[in-house]
Amino acid sequence: MKTISLLLLLVFAAPCFAGEKLPEGPPWKQDLQEAVKEALEGNKPIFLYFTKTY
Repeated sequence: MKTISLLLLLVFAAPCFAGEKLPEGPPWKQDLQEAVKEALEGNKPIFLYFTKTY
């Protein structure tokens, strides 16, 4: 009985979350020099994210 109740709860609760819009993240910059300049002007930190494909 608990399994059926949980399944029904999930089925009817899922549409409640389907329409939610995720919050926007930070505006990522592609140009490092432009990002450094903007960070220095606004006295903000810089987060660098490096990736590599193998």
